[in-house]
Amino acid sequence: MRTVSRIAAVLLSVFLIWNIYLYVSNRDKTELARYGSIRDTISCDGYLIKTETLVASPADGVLQPYISDCKRCGKDMTVAAILSGEADEASRKQLTVIKSRISSLEDAIKNQGFEDDVLSLDSAINEDIKQIIKSAASGKMTKVEEYKNKIVLLSDKKSASGGKGEMILDNLRQEQKELESKLGNIINEIPAPCSGLFTARLDGFEERITPEVIPELKISDLDELKTVKAQTQSNVSRGDNVFKIIDNFNWYVAAVLTSEQSEGLQKGDRIDISFRDADDTVAPATVECLGEDEHGRRVVTFRLSRDIHDVLGRRRVSIDIIRKTYEGFKLPTAALAYENGTTGVYVLSGGTQVFKPCEVIYHNEEYMIVKEDNSKENGLLLYDNVIIKGDQ
Repeated sequence: MRTVSRIAAVLLSVFLIWNIYLYVSNRDKTELARYGSIRDTISCDGYLIKTETLVASPADGVLQPYISDCKRCGKDMTVAAILSGEADEASRKQLTVIKSRISSLEDAIKNQGFEDDVLSLDSAINEDIKQIIKSAASGKMTKVEEYKNKIVLLSDKKSASGGKGEMILDNLRQEQKELESKLGNIINEIPAPCSGLFTARLDGFEERITPEVIPELKISDLDELKTVKAQTQSNVSRGDNVFKIIDNFNWYVAAVLTSEQSEGLQKGDRIDISFRDADDTVAPATVECLGEDEHGRRVVTFRLSRDIHDVLGRRRVSIDIIRKTYEGFKLPTAALAYENGTTGVYVLSGGTQVFKPCEVIYHNEEYMIVKEDNSKENGLLLYDNVIIKGDQ
């Protein structure tokens, strides 16, 4: 008899738990009406088109850049050298470091220098130390060397901010003379022919894909860029292109869009582009050219004038074309309801569901933007408790 009672008690407990679950799961889910925004975006590959000035080697030898990749340089600034003849690798690297330090200090002094205070310089040095530890732990020794060189430059700048800039320069120039004397007469320094971003990574398209060819660009032209890989030459011959200077204030991004995606776009339209390869940096852009329709697709080119170091050295990038940003009350699309042919949402008010008409100005699969309209007597208000799932 006791066994039967126990079984009955267990069954009763299961029944009660199940009913509680059904009650809770069927309750209305709500969300407060709050301001938000949704971007109407097109995610695609973008292909960079730039004015790139190629520079040839004046002699046979080994290329030694004096500044880091995609660093700004001024016209006539010495940015690299060709080391010819016999010289040990350690001496070459040492000379490169010294020249980089001299170039950095001269540039800072020329521009009257040292706007960064000691605290910000210390902070930057500490951050680079953390990156050295992180890179060393993951076995990225090339990165370790890069951060060590950055710390040296920051330390020079810190010392120079205390008025010791010229003294440091004199010492470095003396070291340079001694090292050059040791190496012999084998150094051919190369100045930048124009201002812009320096890079020794070349892909062979610098003179093929230029701003001048934008009106004639075809989808097949961009397809060629899908697998291109930029390379840096170390051992070079006289006349070889060894680096380039990129115009970082007027450049273009071309993308292949479907007819639906490009619908409504016109030359001169202003949009925004988010660069996923640069931590989603957003830059304003202008529609420069819409190519001819090619079986439902076309090349659309955008002009930009913002300097984004993380992408300008590349040819292919991942982008989001932001056609428009919609703002208003941001709510889940599941809240959308209809009553007597009118679009709106249900709001929980005093335990009662109240229908409030509203205008949906944009939506995607997950969210919608509802226009705020305080003029209506029954309009949706900020912080209204909107029903997301219920008996609608």
